[in-house]
Formats: sequence, C-alpha cells, structure tokens
Amino acid sequence: MARAKRIRWWVLLVVFLYGVVTGPAYLCYCEFLSGAGVGEFLLFDKDAEHSELGVGGVAREATRPVNQDWDTQVSIYLSPEMNPIGFNVVADKVQMSGLVQYSAELTLGDTRMWGKTFTFSGDRDSQGRHAHEHLRLKIFRVSETGDYQFNFRADRDNYDVRKLRLKVRRNVTVASKGIYVPGIVILVGWILFILFSGQKKQAESSPQATTDSSNG
Repeated sequence: MARAKRIRWWVLLVVFLYGVVTGPAYLCYCEFLSGAGVGEFLLFDKDAEHSELGVGGVAREATRPVNQDWDTQVSIYLSPEMNPIGFNVVADKVQMSGLVQYSAELTLGDTRMWGKTFTFSGDRDSQGRHAHEHLRLKIFRVSETGDYQFNFRADRDNYDVRKLRLKVRRNVTVASKGIYVPGIVILVGWILFILFSGQKKQAESSPQATTDSSNG
C-alpha cells in the first residue's frame, strides 16, 4: 500500500513538472529569453537628474504643461538575418495613478510596419510593492535591411511608471501552441485533481462521515 502511494505521488510529480516545463516555463523562455540580445534602449526615466524627465535618452524639463503628451523615437538597425525579432518593454516601479494607455509603432522611412497600444497591470509583489513588469510587445519579421524607427508615446502626462526600457532580441523562438496549450491543460488538470482529492479526503475524515461509518 505504501509503495503504491509513493508511485502515485511520483507520477503526480512527473505530470506536474511536465505541465510546468511545457506550459508556463516554455512560454516564458520563448517570450523573454530565447534568441540573442540586440540592444536595450531607455524610453523614459522619471527619476532623471533632479526635476527633469529623461525621454529616449534625452532629458526634458518638467516645467511644460501638465497635459502635454510626450513621445520618443529610437533608431534601431534591423535586417532579415535577425528574424524573428522580438520587442519587449520593461516597466520599473509600476504605480497605478490612473489608466494610462501607451502606443508604439515601428516604421521604415514612410512605411509603417506595425503598431500596438497597451497598458500595464500594476500588479504588486508579495510585500505589497508595485512590481516591475515585463511585456512582450511584438514578434515580427523584416524583409529589408535598414535603420527602423521605433516611435513611442503615452496618451497623457499622468505617468504610471518610473522608468521604461525597450529590449530588442534577434532570432527568437516563436512559441508553438502544440507545445504550450497541452502543457497548460495538463497543469490545470493537475491542480483540479489535487483540489478534488483534498476535498474528498477531508470529507471522508470529517466527524459526520465517521459517525455514519460507525452507525453502519
């Protein structure tokens, strides 16, 4: 009986690890760790020297109108040999002061390659502090070699982040649904099985169950 129980727990452990590795871990690797780094670009720094705002690596004085939008443009050299290319945005010290929508686009000359709008969740860490947030902005391919312009802006000056950085990676791995979907399904099934087993064991060991068993 004890040997069968040990085997059961080993099987459950293997299934759990398989679900974690092929689900969340695989997705995290593809989204943020695969490929090679091309460069990291500072988009915004609210803590730039004294009362200035650092945008796109250039300090701007904070005395401009409160409702005036800010924007930044970064030049990035890209070529087809780098495909697939991944753009990630890293937000430091997210502090939700209101829903701020950010927009980004990539252009080559007068050609708009893609555009995207996004917000930050403002999730807190285990100590209640606003955590850093990593966001996969886009995975894409280019067909021409050149200096691409990454344009970034916020819809208002009521910032909800202290610092924003753009991380560019080349030759990234595109996550396959055939791998991570089954992994997530297995992981969810494992969690449901553990919860159901715990509830069943608790019900069997409850005083009412013991009394019914004695009466029988």
